[in-house]
Amino acid sequence: MGADRVPPHLAYRAVREHVTQLARNAPDAAGTMVPACPEWTVRDLVAHLAENCSGTLREPGVGADAGLAELLDWWQVTGERVESLAAAGSLQLHRLLMDAFTHELDLRVALGVPAPADHPAYPEALDVAASGLDWSISMHGLPAVGLSCEDRSWVAGPGRPVARVSGSCHHLYRSLTGRRTAAQIAALDWNADPWQWLPAFYWGPFSEPPQPTEPGPDA
Repeated sequence: MGADRVPPHLAYRAVREHVTQLARNAPDAAGTMVPACPEWTVRDLVAHLAENCSGTLREPGVGADAGLAELLDWWQVTGERVESLAAAGSLQLHRLLMDAFTHELDLRVALGVPAPADHPAYPEALDVAASGLDWSISMHGLPAVGLSCEDRSWVAGPGRPVARVSGSCHHLYRSLTGRRTAAQIAALDWNADPWQWLPAFYWGPFSEPPQPTEPGPDA
């Protein structure tokens, strides 16, 4: 990962600017399907991000018939306000950032654009995702597992970990956010049989894809 940790509002701004640049550079891709969200097009993905941002401000969006450019313009206006509130300590962005970053990576897969290794959203988004796995492992009644990627580590579940899993921060993050099949998660570097923990990786809004939507660690 390598990048210094930045405040959540700056990480969110980076996501917003990346998505905006990607979408504006590929205006003809508005109708392209997003593999990780098979019911969405690129335009639908951007609409979701813009609407989530508006919802954080408790304001209405721009309407169901808004085009890609209009959605991006509206997200810039609301995004800058959200970022200012977060910078002032008046708003917590952790879950909004995780959702936006997850969908930036979805968009990159749809457009065939690789993710930067030092994306500033990784540290905060990984913390949120790891906390989700921590909750899920506890709910499943499973023993704790240690997670690590590059210079980061976590313990998910109660007590001392009885197993450890590691991989790149990108592959670990995608595994924690419902973008990898159980077989792909099992292909991470485990020091124990992973199968009892695999159901816990699908938590909250995340479910196992019926088939791979992007290359995993064994690709």
